[in-house]
Amino acid sequence: VEFDHPEIPNQKVIAIKHNPGNGYSNIFDNITNNGTKVYSKHPNEGQVFGFFSKAYNQWMDQLNLNKQPDIVILNDWHTGFTAALLEERKDVYVNNIKNNKVNKFSKKVPYIQGVIHNLKYQGVFSPELFGWIGLDLKYFHGTEMYGQTNFLKTLLEYSDYSEAVSKTYSREITTTRFSEGLEDITQRLAREGRLSGLLNGIDPSAWNPNIPNTGLEEYDQFGFSDEDTSNKSLGKKKLINDIFNTSRTNCEDRPAKGF
Repeated sequence: VEFDHPEIPNQKVIAIKHNPGNGYSNIFDNITNNGTKVYSKHPNEGQVFGFFSKAYNQWMDQLNLNKQPDIVILNDWHTGFTAALLEERKDVYVNNIKNNKVNKFSKKVPYIQGVIHNLKYQGVFSPELFGWIGLDLKYFHGTEMYGQTNFLKTLLEYSDYSEAVSKTYSREITTTRFSEGLEDITQRLAREGRLSGLLNGIDPSAWNPNIPNTGLEEYDQFGFSDEDTSNKSLGKKKLINDIFNTSRTNCEDRPAKGF
């Protein structure tokens, strides 16, 4: 499903969905006999995100050349096999060049950027999953780790460039202590100049109540600092009441989480 980005002009957003045939469940629902769901560490989870990668690659095949993306940014283990399938596309393209088969209908090969939030979550599943996804056997080594299919290793191996959520974390994951067993790969990427960090955070120009016309001006009265946090609870109370459009009491000292 393609739709316009709600904030960025002339930018398209793609959502992949599954329309199952009669008698089949939606693979993204992944409801098992005991009612578990996608993020339940159920073995089917590997097929769910393997299917996602296959669906993305199939969508790429259906695009006209002028609509194919130049850069594909892949987040965490769930997208690992998207990188591998795009790598396979790249190899086909290179072989076509060698054999003079490239023409105006040839598929573009996008630059692949992997993003790592937490190396601990790797998406480890049975080795049979590799066959189910349908990659050529020559890509197996880049997906296998200790006899299992490892989605995060796949993402690291087949991304052109990998980025962690901070420069500090990008250095930490090259050490034995923080690499979660992937130090051989992360150290190699660092040596090759294919690993760095970009600090997660908000855009202060868009979320600063001191700046006019951001819609946040009324929160300016609740400013606080490390030295004086007295206004923090009052600001949180106003935010919660604004979000839920109701008056809530006794919420100042309770945790508030936002996603």
